[in-house]
Amino acid sequence: MVNNSDQTFFIQLTLWTACNGVSMVAVWLLILAILRSPACRRSPFNLYLLMSLLPDAYKNLSGFLANLTNLLADEGNPTSCVAIGFNDVYWWTANLWMACVVFYQLHRMLKASKMARRHAPPSRQRVLKEGLAVQAAGIFMACLTLLPIDFIPKATPASGCEAFPESGNTSQLVFYWAFFMPISALLPTLLVTLLCIDIWVSGLLPVNGKSRSLLIYFARLLAVIYVTAIAVFVSFFFHNWVQAIAFACFNLVGLFQVVLALLKRDIRKAWVEMFTCKTTDEARGQGELPRTDTTQHDAVRPALAFSFFQSSRRGLVTFLASITHPSKVGDSVTSTNAHPDNFEMNMVSKATIDTERIKADAFGGREDEKGAGVSCACSSP
Repeated sequence: MVNNSDQTFFIQLTLWTACNGVSMVAVWLLILAILRSPACRRSPFNLYLLMSLLPDAYKNLSGFLANLTNLLADEGNPTSCVAIGFNDVYWWTANLWMACVVFYQLHRMLKASKMARRHAPPSRQRVLKEGLAVQAAGIFMACLTLLPIDFIPKATPASGCEAFPESGNTSQLVFYWAFFMPISALLPTLLVTLLCIDIWVSGLLPVNGKSRSLLIYFARLLAVIYVTAIAVFVSFFFHNWVQAIAFACFNLVGLFQVVLALLKRDIRKAWVEMFTCKTTDEARGQGELPRTDTTQHDAVRPALAFSFFQSSRRGLVTFLASITHPSKVGDSVTSTNAHPDNFEMNMVSKATIDTERIKADAFGGREDEKGAGVSCACSSP
Protein backbone atom coordinates (compact mmCIF):
# COMPACT_ATOMS: atom_id res chain seq x y z
CA MET A 1 0.00 0.00 0.00
CA VAL A 2 0.97 3.62 -0.47
CA ASN A 3 2.34 4.78 2.88
CA ASN A 4 3.63 8.32 3.20
CA SER A 5 4.94 7.59 6.70
CA ASP A 6 7.75 5.67 4.96
CA GLN A 7 10.35 8.39 4.46
CA THR A 8 11.93 6.69 1.43
CA PHE A 9 8.62 6.34 -0.38
CA PHE A 10 7.66 9.90 0.51
CA ILE A 11 10.88 11.16 -1.09
CA GLN A 12 10.24 9.04 -4.19
CA LEU A 13 6.67 10.31 -4.49
CA THR A 14 7.88 13.89 -4.11
CA LEU A 15 10.43 13.26 -6.88
CA TRP A 16 7.78 11.88 -9.23
CA THR A 17 5.45 14.79 -8.53
CA ALA A 18 8.21 17.34 -9.17
CA CYS A 19 9.19 15.65 -12.45
CA ASN A 20 5.55 15.64 -13.54
CA GLY A 21 5.25 19.33 -12.74
CA VAL A 22 8.37 20.35 -14.67
CA SER A 23 7.39 18.34 -17.76
CA MET A 24 3.80 19.56 -17.53
CA VAL A 25 4.81 23.23 -17.64
CA ALA A 26 7.38 22.72 -20.43
CA VAL A 27 5.08 20.66 -22.67
CA TRP A 28 2.06 22.94 -22.35
CA LEU A 29 4.19 26.02 -23.06
CA LEU A 30 5.61 24.40 -26.20
CA ILE A 31 2.13 23.42 -27.40
CA LEU A 32 0.99 27.00 -26.88
CA ALA A 33 4.01 28.33 -28.79
CA ILE A 34 3.30 26.05 -31.77
CA LEU A 35 -0.42 26.85 -31.82
CA ARG A 36 0.12 30.61 -31.82
CA SER A 37 2.63 30.46 -34.69
CA PRO A 38 1.01 30.20 -38.16
CA ALA A 39 4.33 29.14 -39.70
CA CYS A 40 4.77 26.25 -37.26
CA ARG A 41 1.18 25.12 -37.61
CA ARG A 42 1.45 24.85 -41.38
CA SER A 43 4.43 22.50 -41.33
CA PRO A 44 3.16 18.88 -41.46
CA PHE A 45 6.05 17.57 -39.37
CA ASN A 46 5.42 20.23 -36.75
CA LEU A 47 1.85 18.95 -36.60
CA TYR A 48 3.30 15.48 -36.02
CA LEU A 49 5.35 17.00 -33.22
CA LEU A 50 2.20 18.55 -31.78
CA MET A 51 0.37 15.21 -31.87
CA SER A 52 3.39 13.57 -30.21
CA LEU A 53 3.25 16.10 -27.39
CA LEU A 54 -0.43 15.51 -26.59
CA PRO A 55 0.11 12.25 -24.64
CA ASP A 56 2.80 13.97 -22.54
CA ALA A 57 0.57 17.00 -22.00
CA TYR A 58 -2.30 14.90 -20.68
CA LYS A 59 -0.17 12.40 -18.80
CA ASN A 60 1.89 14.99 -16.94
CA LEU A 61 -1.09 17.17 -16.05
CA SER A 62 -3.23 14.32 -14.74
CA GLY A 63 -0.20 12.53 -13.26
CA PHE A 64 0.83 15.66 -11.39
CA LEU A 65 -2.64 15.99 -9.85
CA ALA A 66 -2.82 12.26 -9.02
CA ASN A 67 0.64 12.18 -7.43
CA LEU A 68 -0.19 15.34 -5.52
CA THR A 69 -3.32 13.64 -4.18
CA ASN A 70 -1.25 10.65 -3.07
CA LEU A 71 1.28 13.01 -1.54
CA LEU A 72 -1.28 14.84 0.58
CA ALA A 73 -3.08 11.72 1.87
CA ASP A 74 -1.36 9.69 4.58
CA GLU A 75 -2.12 6.34 2.94
CA GLY A 76 -2.50 7.57 -0.60
CA ASN A 77 -5.62 7.33 -2.71
CA PRO A 78 -6.52 4.07 -4.53
CA THR A 79 -8.49 6.03 -7.13
CA SER A 80 -5.39 8.07 -7.88
CA CYS A 81 -3.47 4.83 -8.47
CA VAL A 82 -6.06 3.71 -11.02
CA ALA A 83 -5.75 7.07 -12.79
CA ILE A 84 -1.94 6.91 -12.80
CA GLY A 85 -1.98 3.39 -14.27
CA PHE A 86 -4.48 4.43 -16.94
CA ASN A 87 -2.43 7.52 -17.82
CA ASP A 88 0.85 5.64 -18.13
CA VAL A 89 -0.56 2.93 -20.42
CA TYR A 90 -2.18 5.52 -22.67
CA TRP A 91 0.98 7.62 -22.62
CA TRP A 92 3.54 5.01 -23.61
CA THR A 93 1.22 3.41 -26.20
CA ALA A 94 0.38 6.72 -27.92
CA ASN A 95 3.94 8.03 -27.60
CA LEU A 96 5.61 4.98 -29.10
CA TRP A 97 3.11 4.51 -31.92
CA MET A 98 3.13 8.23 -32.79
CA ALA A 99 6.92 8.13 -33.00
CA CYS A 100 6.65 5.03 -35.20
CA VAL A 101 4.25 6.80 -37.59
CA VAL A 102 6.56 9.82 -37.91
CA PHE A 103 9.59 7.57 -38.38
CA TYR A 104 7.81 5.81 -41.23
CA GLN A 105 7.13 9.16 -42.93
CA LEU A 106 10.78 10.12 -42.52
CA HIS A 107 11.85 6.81 -44.03
CA ARG A 108 9.60 7.38 -47.06
CA MET A 109 10.96 10.88 -47.57
CA LEU A 110 14.59 9.78 -47.31
CA LYS A 111 14.04 6.88 -49.68
CA ALA A 112 12.37 9.14 -52.27
CA SER A 113 15.19 11.66 -51.94
CA LYS A 114 17.82 8.95 -52.38
CA MET A 115 16.13 7.75 -55.58
CA ALA A 116 15.43 11.32 -56.82
CA ARG A 117 11.70 10.70 -56.90
CA ARG A 118 8.81 13.07 -56.35
CA HIS A 119 7.75 13.23 -52.71
CA ALA A 120 5.16 15.47 -51.08
CA PRO A 121 4.98 15.80 -47.28
CA PRO A 122 1.78 14.38 -45.77
CA SER A 123 -1.17 16.74 -45.78
CA ARG A 124 -2.49 18.24 -42.58
CA GLN A 125 -5.64 16.15 -42.92
CA ARG A 126 -3.59 12.97 -43.04
CA VAL A 127 -1.49 14.05 -40.06
CA LEU A 128 -4.63 14.72 -38.03
CA LYS A 129 -6.22 11.39 -39.02
CA GLU A 130 -3.11 9.40 -38.15
CA GLY A 131 -2.64 11.32 -34.90
CA LEU A 132 -6.24 10.81 -33.80
CA ALA A 133 -6.06 7.10 -34.69
CA VAL A 134 -2.96 6.70 -32.52
CA GLN A 135 -4.57 8.59 -29.64
CA ALA A 136 -7.64 6.33 -29.92
CA ALA A 137 -5.43 3.22 -29.83
CA GLY A 138 -3.70 4.51 -26.70
CA ILE A 139 -7.04 5.17 -25.00
CA PHE A 140 -8.26 1.68 -25.94
CA MET A 141 -5.22 -0.01 -24.42
CA ALA A 142 -5.53 2.12 -21.29
CA CYS A 143 -9.24 1.30 -20.92
CA LEU A 144 -8.37 -2.40 -20.75
CA THR A 145 -6.87 -1.78 -17.30
CA LEU A 146 -10.30 -0.60 -16.07
CA LEU A 147 -12.24 -3.71 -17.14
CA PRO A 148 -13.33 -6.02 -14.27
CA ILE A 149 -11.69 -9.06 -15.87
CA ASP A 150 -9.35 -11.19 -13.78
CA PHE A 151 -6.69 -11.91 -16.41
CA ILE A 152 -6.15 -8.20 -17.21
CA PRO A 153 -3.61 -6.50 -14.89
CA LYS A 154 -4.89 -3.63 -12.74
CA ALA A 155 -3.16 -0.55 -11.39
CA THR A 156 -3.22 -0.79 -7.58
CA PRO A 157 -1.12 0.58 -4.72
CA ALA A 158 0.37 -2.92 -4.36
CA SER A 159 1.67 -2.80 -7.95
CA GLY A 160 3.14 0.68 -7.57
CA CYS A 161 0.13 2.28 -9.29
CA GLU A 162 1.05 0.57 -12.57
CA ALA A 163 -0.93 -2.03 -14.52
CA PHE A 164 1.53 -4.84 -13.77
CA PRO A 165 0.56 -8.52 -13.29
CA GLU A 166 -0.07 -9.55 -9.71
CA SER A 167 2.51 -11.82 -8.14
CA GLY A 168 1.52 -15.45 -8.68
CA ASN A 169 -1.28 -14.64 -11.16
CA THR A 170 -0.31 -16.72 -14.20
CA SER A 171 -3.24 -15.61 -16.37
CA GLN A 172 -2.33 -11.94 -15.93
CA LEU A 173 1.32 -12.68 -16.66
CA VAL A 174 0.45 -14.51 -19.90
CA PHE A 175 -1.92 -11.76 -21.06
CA TYR A 176 0.62 -9.07 -20.22
CA TRP A 177 3.48 -10.57 -22.24
CA ALA A 178 1.44 -12.24 -25.01
CA PHE A 179 -0.76 -9.27 -25.90
CA PHE A 180 -0.55 -6.17 -23.72
CA MET A 181 3.16 -5.34 -23.90
CA PRO A 182 3.73 -6.44 -27.53
CA ILE A 183 0.90 -4.24 -28.81
CA SER A 184 1.58 -1.22 -26.61
CA ALA A 185 5.40 -1.13 -26.56
CA LEU A 186 7.31 -4.00 -28.21
CA LEU A 187 5.85 -3.80 -31.73
CA PRO A 188 6.37 -0.04 -32.33
CA THR A 189 9.87 -0.25 -30.87
CA LEU A 190 10.72 -3.19 -33.14
CA LEU A 191 9.34 -1.45 -36.23
CA VAL A 192 11.35 1.69 -35.54
CA THR A 193 14.49 -0.38 -34.96
CA LEU A 194 14.05 -2.14 -38.32
CA LEU A 195 13.47 1.17 -40.11
CA CYS A 196 16.53 2.64 -38.42
CA ILE A 197 18.66 -0.32 -39.54
CA ASP A 198 17.40 0.07 -43.12
CA ILE A 199 18.21 3.79 -43.08
CA TRP A 200 21.71 3.08 -41.78
CA VAL A 201 22.45 0.18 -44.16
CA SER A 202 21.05 1.97 -47.22
CA GLY A 203 22.85 5.21 -46.39
CA LEU A 204 19.64 7.22 -46.57
CA LEU A 205 20.48 9.73 -43.86
CA PRO A 206 22.49 12.69 -45.23
CA VAL A 207 25.46 13.91 -43.22
CA ASN A 208 25.98 17.47 -44.42
CA GLY A 209 25.15 20.61 -42.47
CA LYS A 210 21.97 21.37 -44.39
CA SER A 211 20.21 18.38 -42.82
CA ARG A 212 20.45 19.56 -39.22
CA SER A 213 16.67 19.71 -38.77
CA LEU A 214 16.37 16.16 -40.07
CA LEU A 215 19.05 14.89 -37.70
CA ILE A 216 17.32 16.62 -34.78
CA TYR A 217 14.05 14.93 -35.71
CA PHE A 218 15.74 11.53 -35.75
CA ALA A 219 17.41 12.23 -32.42
CA ARG A 220 14.13 13.25 -30.80
CA LEU A 221 12.27 10.19 -32.06
CA LEU A 222 14.98 7.73 -31.08
CA ALA A 223 15.39 9.31 -27.65
CA VAL A 224 11.66 9.17 -26.96
CA ILE A 225 11.27 5.61 -28.20
CA TYR A 226 14.22 3.99 -26.47
CA VAL A 227 14.08 5.99 -23.23
CA THR A 228 10.39 5.12 -22.92
CA ALA A 229 10.85 1.44 -23.81
CA ILE A 230 13.83 0.99 -21.47
CA ALA A 231 12.02 2.74 -18.62
CA VAL A 232 8.97 0.47 -19.09
CA PHE A 233 11.05 -2.70 -18.83
CA VAL A 234 13.19 -1.45 -15.95
CA SER A 235 10.11 -0.46 -13.96
CA PHE A 236 8.69 -3.98 -14.39
CA PHE A 237 11.77 -6.02 -13.51
CA PHE A 238 13.25 -3.85 -10.74
CA HIS A 239 11.99 -2.34 -7.52
CA ASN A 240 12.85 0.25 -4.87
CA TRP A 241 15.10 3.09 -6.08
CA VAL A 242 15.79 1.57 -9.51
CA GLN A 243 12.07 1.45 -10.20
CA ALA A 244 11.64 4.92 -8.72
CA ILE A 245 14.24 6.36 -11.11
CA ALA A 246 12.52 4.62 -14.04
CA PHE A 247 9.24 6.25 -13.02
CA ALA A 248 11.04 9.61 -12.83
CA CYS A 249 12.28 9.05 -16.39
CA PHE A 250 8.66 8.39 -17.40
CA ASN A 251 7.74 11.79 -16.05
CA LEU A 252 10.70 13.60 -17.62
CA VAL A 253 10.23 12.34 -21.19
CA GLY A 254 8.02 15.35 -21.89
CA LEU A 255 10.82 17.70 -20.85
CA PHE A 256 13.29 15.77 -23.05
CA GLN A 257 10.95 16.19 -26.02
CA VAL A 258 10.68 19.94 -25.43
CA VAL A 259 14.47 20.38 -25.19
CA LEU A 260 15.06 18.47 -28.43
CA ALA A 261 12.20 20.22 -30.20
CA LEU A 262 13.71 23.61 -29.35
CA LEU A 263 16.79 22.68 -31.39
CA LYS A 264 14.63 23.14 -34.50
CA ARG A 265 14.99 26.71 -35.70
CA ASP A 266 11.31 27.40 -36.43
CA ILE A 267 10.18 25.88 -33.12
CA ARG A 268 12.78 27.90 -31.22
CA LYS A 269 11.67 31.02 -33.07
CA ALA A 270 8.04 30.45 -32.08
CA TRP A 271 9.14 29.81 -28.48
CA VAL A 272 11.07 33.10 -28.29
CA GLU A 273 8.24 35.02 -29.95
CA MET A 274 5.79 33.74 -27.35
CA PHE A 275 7.90 34.87 -24.39
CA THR A 276 8.86 38.21 -25.93
CA CYS A 277 5.38 38.92 -27.33
CA LYS A 278 6.99 39.89 -30.64
CA THR A 279 6.47 38.92 -34.24
CA THR A 280 9.40 37.57 -36.23
CA ASP A 281 10.03 40.98 -37.82
CA GLU A 282 10.15 42.75 -34.45
CA ALA A 283 12.40 40.14 -32.88
CA ARG A 284 14.82 40.25 -35.80
CA GLY A 285 14.98 44.03 -35.61
CA GLN A 286 16.16 43.87 -31.99
CA GLY A 287 18.70 41.13 -32.60
CA GLU A 288 16.90 38.45 -30.61
CA LEU A 289 16.49 36.10 -33.51
CA PRO A 290 19.62 36.19 -35.69
CA ARG A 291 19.21 35.03 -39.24
CA THR A 292 20.67 31.66 -40.09
CA ASP A 293 20.12 31.75 -43.84
CA THR A 294 19.72 34.20 -46.69
CA THR A 295 16.08 33.56 -47.54
CA GLN A 296 13.69 36.49 -47.54
CA HIS A 297 10.65 34.44 -46.54
CA ASP A 298 11.08 34.44 -42.75
CA ALA A 299 8.89 37.46 -42.07
CA VAL A 300 5.54 36.84 -40.47
CA ARG A 301 3.41 39.43 -42.23
CA PRO A 302 -0.22 40.40 -41.61
CA ALA A 303 -2.95 39.47 -44.05
CA LEU A 304 -2.84 42.93 -45.65
CA ALA A 305 0.62 42.14 -46.98
CA PHE A 306 -1.08 40.15 -49.73
CA SER A 307 -1.32 43.27 -51.87
CA PHE A 308 -2.90 43.97 -55.20
CA PHE A 309 0.53 43.76 -56.83
CA GLN A 310 1.13 40.27 -55.50
CA SER A 311 -2.30 39.12 -56.63
CA SER A 312 -1.73 40.57 -60.09
CA ARG A 313 1.67 38.91 -60.33
CA ARG A 314 0.21 35.50 -59.58
CA GLY A 315 -2.52 36.07 -62.16
CA LEU A 316 0.09 37.01 -64.76
CA VAL A 317 2.16 33.90 -64.04
CA THR A 318 -0.92 31.69 -64.35
CA PHE A 319 -1.87 33.38 -67.61
CA LEU A 320 1.58 32.85 -69.11
CA ALA A 321 1.54 29.21 -67.99
CA SER A 322 -1.83 28.69 -69.69
CA ILE A 323 -0.37 29.98 -72.96
CA THR A 324 2.84 27.93 -72.92
CA HIS A 325 1.49 24.76 -71.31
CA PRO A 326 -2.32 24.74 -71.38
CA SER A 327 -2.52 21.14 -70.13
CA LYS A 328 -0.53 21.98 -67.03
CA VAL A 329 -2.75 24.78 -65.75
CA GLY A 330 -3.94 23.93 -62.25
CA ASP A 331 -1.33 21.24 -61.81
CA SER A 332 1.60 23.49 -61.07
CA VAL A 333 1.68 26.74 -59.10
CA THR A 334 4.72 28.91 -59.34
CA SER A 335 3.73 31.78 -57.06
CA THR A 336 5.65 32.01 -53.80
CA ASN A 337 2.36 32.87 -52.09
CA ALA A 338 0.73 29.54 -52.86
CA HIS A 339 -0.47 27.42 -50.01
CA PRO A 340 2.47 25.27 -48.88
CA ASP A 341 0.54 22.01 -48.96
CA ASN A 342 -0.41 22.56 -52.63
CA PHE A 343 2.83 24.14 -53.83
CA GLU A 344 4.63 22.16 -56.50
CA MET A 345 7.44 22.87 -58.89
CA ASN A 346 7.71 20.33 -61.68
CA MET A 347 9.96 19.76 -64.63
CA VAL A 348 7.86 22.11 -66.77
CA SER A 349 8.98 25.13 -64.74
CA LYS A 350 12.61 24.09 -65.36
CA ALA A 351 13.56 25.19 -61.84
CA THR A 352 16.70 23.75 -60.30
CA ILE A 353 15.95 22.94 -56.67
CA ASP A 354 18.44 21.75 -54.10
CA THR A 355 17.08 18.54 -52.56
CA GLU A 356 18.55 19.46 -49.20
CA ARG A 357 16.51 22.68 -49.16
CA ILE A 358 13.40 20.59 -49.83
CA LYS A 359 14.11 18.53 -46.74
CA ALA A 360 14.64 21.69 -44.73
CA ASP A 361 11.31 23.05 -45.99
CA ALA A 362 9.45 19.89 -45.01
CA PHE A 363 10.80 20.10 -41.49
CA GLY A 364 10.20 23.79 -41.03
CA GLY A 365 13.87 24.64 -41.47
CA ARG A 366 12.91 27.46 -43.83
CA GLU A 367 9.56 29.17 -43.68
CA ASP A 368 7.97 31.29 -46.36
CA GLU A 369 5.42 33.96 -45.56
CA LYS A 370 2.67 31.37 -45.63
CA GLY A 371 4.47 28.76 -43.55
CA ALA A 372 6.73 25.78 -43.87
CA GLY A 373 6.28 22.31 -45.23
CA VAL A 374 6.62 23.14 -48.94
CA SER A 375 6.04 20.16 -51.18
CA CYS A 376 8.31 20.03 -54.19
CA ALA A 377 8.99 17.58 -56.97
CA CYS A 378 12.48 17.74 -58.31
CA SER A 379 15.25 15.84 -59.99
CA SER A 380 18.58 15.20 -58.44
CA PRO A 381 21.08 17.94 -59.36
